Amino acid sequence: MIKNLSFLIFGVLLWSSSFVLAQVKIIGLEPSDDNWLTKRDSGFLKVMGLTYKKPVDFDEINGTECFKFNPQLEEILTCANHQLYSKDRQFMTFFITQQLDESNENDRSIIAYIGKENIDKRHISRIKYEIWQSIGKEAVPKWKQYAQYYPAEDAKSKFNADSAITAAIKLKPEYPYYKGKYNHLKSFYLQKKGRGFVVFYCFYTDEAEKNLPFYWKAIEGVFRFDD
Repeated sequence: MIKNLSFLIFGVLLWSSSFVLAQVKIIGLEPSDDNWLTKRDSGFLKVMGLTYKKPVDFDEINGTECFKFNPQLEEILTCANHQLYSKDRQFMTFFITQQLDESNENDRSIIAYIGKENIDKRHISRIKYEIWQSIGKEAVPKWKQYAQYYPAEDAKSKFNADSAITAAIKLKPEYPYYKGKYNHLKSFYLQKKGRGFVVFYCFYTDEAEKNLPFYWKAIEGVFRFDD
């Protein structure tokens, strides 16, 4: 019963993801036009008080990926879009936002289900689910061993966030790597009370791992919460 309830709650949280879209075919890796962020997307960012900045040496790529080839990734990400690829294609990321608006009827139903006291803890629920899917449910009670928090002063100065967290996701060897080469995956969360959170799912190769701080610095500059 508890296991089924946990899956149900996480399903509700995924359903509330602002940028998780319906399944469509993913397009090629050509840089997008100026419509990469639609007016609807920009509206979500405005409501959340998030400012977006395109990272240097990255391309904005259109398309949605639903990970039908990999059950583990499909379980964790469902569908994702808003792709950023490094120019050398050794590193790429999707980002997803979650924010609940009490003025929205659907969101009010979700808030009533999870409880107001849990609104600002939804990113933690998602991290726990990632750990469940990558390591096993026995690791969930020890989830803090697998997550790395930025110091509070860094979260504030870099992102104007209340918390910034990364978590390595162990990819299961029985499933194919994304694009056949991205054999590393790390999630990166930025959260601010009352605003929701944004999560990056960062895929990268062995080659990118050798110079990971270079790529990571670029991703750290993508979003900042407004005052």
